[in-house]
Amino acid sequence: MKRKALAILVVVMVLGTILTGCGPKECEHEFTEANYQTPATCTLCGVTEGEVLTPDFETYGIEAYMEPGNTYNYKTICMLDESMYTIGKATVSHAVIPDDEEHEAKEGYEWHKVDFNVLFDDDNAKTCGVAVNFLCEDYYNIKDHDDSADHSDPDISVYTANVNGEDMPVYLRQGGGFTQNDDYSATFDLTFEVHMPAGYDGIVVGLVNQELLADGNAGYINTYYTGDTEEFLLFRIK
Repeated sequence: MKRKALAILVVVMVLGTILTGCGPKECEHEFTEANYQTPATCTLCGVTEGEVLTPDFETYGIEAYMEPGNTYNYKTICMLDESMYTIGKATVSHAVIPDDEEHEAKEGYEWHKVDFNVLFDDDNAKTCGVAVNFLCEDYYNIKDHDDSADHSDPDISVYTANVNGEDMPVYLRQGGGFTQNDDYSATFDLTFEVHMPAGYDGIVVGLVNQELLADGNAGYINTYYTGDTEEFLLFRIK
């Protein structure tokens, strides 16, 4: 009886392998295309091939280096004399915020809030003012992110991110401004609120030297990135 039971078990195991059609040698692989999160993967047996796509920020050596709790120099031009520069002291904070009346819920999405605070208190800022600019980028795919930008709604911008091979919308709104201090220094506060797929780590926001974006001819960030981390204060949301 034990031998008969063993024989039946062996037959069942063999039939199971035949029915799945995917043993280590038998599978005729059907691969998906690699994306930024997963390599090419067989839809039949799950085996992978090659590597994930290389993120654009790594390809171009762009650093998204800011961390909450640290203070960074932010270099930008002065408002009244663009031949002069000012150096501000910048910090960043980040939090995942709950859905509410102002932050609409969407299945599989979460809201992120990023706050930048910059104090300009050097002589150049006090006498000639400050010109600032900001940006939103995608760590993985710069071009597709920028090309997908939809600013038709004045209250919120929409971008497209490729998440696990699927194009998904990312929603962003920002606001901020300057506060004049009693000692003639100025504080600049900037807030980004980003509604994006939960777990996605590709959205980068930050400050950039206004000089690099003058005349609206900057193009993609990789075309004007200088490598000077004081001119690019970038924070990756993750």
